[in-house]
Amino acid sequence: MGLPVSTEARNIYTEVRPKRRLAYRTKVDFVPDVPPYEIEAAVEFRAVRGGTRMTFTSSRMHNAQFQELSRQGQMSQFDKLARVLERRSPSHPQVTMALPSDHEVLIARVFDAPPERVFRAHVDPKALEQWWGPRGYATKVVTWEPRAGGAWRIVQHDLEGREHGFRGTFREVVPPERLAWTFQYEGMPGHVLTETITFEARRGGKTKLTVHAVYANQEDRDGMLNTGMEWGMRQSYERLDELLSERA
Repeated sequence: MGLPVSTEARNIYTEVRPKRRLAYRTKVDFVPDVPPYEIEAAVEFRAVRGGTRMTFTSSRMHNAQFQELSRQGQMSQFDKLARVLERRSPSHPQVTMALPSDHEVLIARVFDAPPERVFRAHVDPKALEQWWGPRGYATKVVTWEPRAGGAWRIVQHDLEGREHGFRGTFREVVPPERLAWTFQYEGMPGHVLTETITFEARRGGKTKLTVHAVYANQEDRDGMLNTGMEWGMRQSYERLDELLSERA
């Protein structure tokens, strides 16, 4: 199904409640062979510790493909907004990502909680289900044996109900300092990476979390980056922030 190279969105605001909610209608009249129609959308703003939670909802589009494209576009806009706000607010937690070699990824982020609590959120399966993965995805811990040699398996369902499975083996569990495990996406069997996560105490009761991921080769590393790894990671860590603030 083809789309025009560019489109012009025409929005009509239906509700404006400062600091709380925006609602609007958007006319969709640019899809070939689809009669024009309108969608209803809203953005809600709720204060959480150290930031703001934004929730976007909309009526469904004419098919699942366009619904997913709309979701991806909205998430891209949220990511751009987050990056702008991070630049303007140095105190806001930022994710840094580096590529030390052609088969490695190094990620770092600071959380406003001590290492014991951040570590616990990584090894408690009930807590993990509340923050692991992008917003809107349903996460279920199927197997969880947090000890050297123990197995783990997590299953997620995305917004369209598709199932994604992940599995691996714990290599190190050193509370509250370090976790190491192998990681494999079941949709691409045989492509195994190793992650080592360290939890470093910082002044003010904070924790610097560092993730060192080592892939078998550059192709595997770049393939993971191209799946939207950074987007999912940022969302996961935002959700972890919210969980830690709720349990403070």
